[in-house]
Amino acid sequence: MKRRNLMYGMGLLAMGSSGAALSGATLSNTVNPTADFRVNVEGGLSVVKGTSFPASGTNADVTASNGDNTDVDFITSSSTDSSVFDELSDDSPFTAVADTETNGALHVGVAFPFSQIPDDSGGSSAASFEFPDLLEVTNNNLTDTNVAITYGDTITDGGAPTTDANNGFETTAEDGLGNASVSESGNTSGPTQLSFDEAAEMFQFTTDGSLSNPISPAGASTSTNANQEEANSVTITGDGGTQNITLNVEISTATGQKIHNFVSEESLTVGSFAIIDQIFVGESDVAALT
Repeated sequence: MKRRNLMYGMGLLAMGSSGAALSGATLSNTVNPTADFRVNVEGGLSVVKGTSFPASGTNADVTASNGDNTDVDFITSSSTDSSVFDELSDDSPFTAVADTETNGALHVGVAFPFSQIPDDSGGSSAASFEFPDLLEVTNNNLTDTNVAITYGDTITDGGAPTTDANNGFETTAEDGLGNASVSESGNTSGPTQLSFDEAAEMFQFTTDGSLSNPISPAGASTSTNANQEEANSVTITGDGGTQNITLNVEISTATGQKIHNFVSEESLTVGSFAIIDQIFVGESDVAALT
């Protein structure tokens, strides 16, 4: 992705919220908030809630065609601050909530049942969840622009920056936790942490819910930081053209087991933790999807 001046957004694009808590002895019936991230948007572009969201103060059931979940309850909050996340509870089904703000002021959250996160016990398989048309990007430039999403403000030799402020991964332990959920190369124990590539592989942004059309990094199931280039870009027409972006959550049994281990090591019985804490939406020099 090209290096540009980015508008650093303090609005949250959250996978869950502080109100979507891990609770209970087995955690089998809870919502797992696995990321909350800020939206950094390059000049000339703007990001708002996607077209799956209904009018303010209402909700709509939207079909999910490309994941293990069959639908998502999309809620447009009448609030415009972090209280929007109060509308995600710890016993929600697949749910997305957003307000009507733009770029850094935008609050978007999704939640999914912890019971759907696989492990490597042999009794489960990889999980795939779809949140269709979660975001809408508008190109306010006069010319067509190729746009992608990354987890770093610059990507060098395939890797995201290691400085916390410049990458999208939760590499600093949050309040109440002994360790962060992510480190550059990850750990298999003491503490269990996802690598940058494992975290990127888990959260895929696509143009239509198909993993053959990603516009974010592919990541990898390895303890590396080497697969952070966006896989593709999408061309958005200039002078007001728009593109909806879908979030696909892809959890392998190995990644799921790491999440289970992290929860166990941190003795989480209530609370939340993040995997991604920001994304970067901007112009890309990677080839556009056709």
